[in-house]
Amino acid sequence: MKSMFYVVLAACGFCAQATQTIYDQDAKANRVSDYQYGPVAQIMVPNTSSISYIESIVTLSSVEAQCNEAALYNDTTNNKITDLTVSFPAVYGNIPTGFAQAEKSIRLSCTQGNDSFIVHHKVPAAPTITWSSDVVASGWADNSCVGRDCPTYPGYFSDVQYSAQILINNNADDGTCSTINHVGQAPDLLPGYQHSTPINSNHFAPSGKAIYDANGGYLVTRIICQNAGGTTVGVEVWDINQRNIQREVHFHTI
Repeated sequence: MKSMFYVVLAACGFCAQATQTIYDQDAKANRVSDYQYGPVAQIMVPNTSSISYIESIVTLSSVEAQCNEAALYNDTTNNKITDLTVSFPAVYGNIPTGFAQAEKSIRLSCTQGNDSFIVHHKVPAAPTITWSSDVVASGWADNSCVGRDCPTYPGYFSDVQYSAQILINNNADDGTCSTINHVGQAPDLLPGYQHSTPINSNHFAPSGKAIYDANGGYLVTRIICQNAGGTTVGVEVWDINQRNIQREVHFHTI
């Protein structure tokens, strides 16, 4: 990201000390921020960060630049969430619960020569996944096999059609998503998207033939989306049998 700065005057007794606050100019909460001015050249949040732990790698712009304090703030309320440990080049700390969906920022207190700075790096809210789907099964065939090596399931649906409406919001331009078929094979849940490449938000409408595990009667798939603020996982379980077809979906953020 590019950067810009604003000068904020802070009164101190009989004098006025200038503190320069450097913001992300493009206001995007990506993993990497590059700064063209001030004591910090770059801040990067690696994949080790989550909703409960934040870590950043800070590159200073000169040998005279120093950053001795840091904190994580809620950008919506401007309240401090927690202080962070500064141990160069790393700045890190645990995040209390309840801030997964809050837009946040790391704020570094730095100096360069006689100048003081507050450097901001935006941290996005964790990704959100909205997922609804339907399964239509037809062509039930009884298991007529006789013998020791026959499958144990009573029968199976010869045709299973799957359709879904999926909305991804990664809250950041460099968020990524991927999908996994745990049991059976669903159509590509994110059609047209190259998995693990950057995506901010998009709507997907997969449909087509699905192959389920007739022995257990399940079709199980997973969507994983992650950004610098955390990882959100959605797991969908379809229980498909002759008596009933029902769905469960669970989401958790880490």
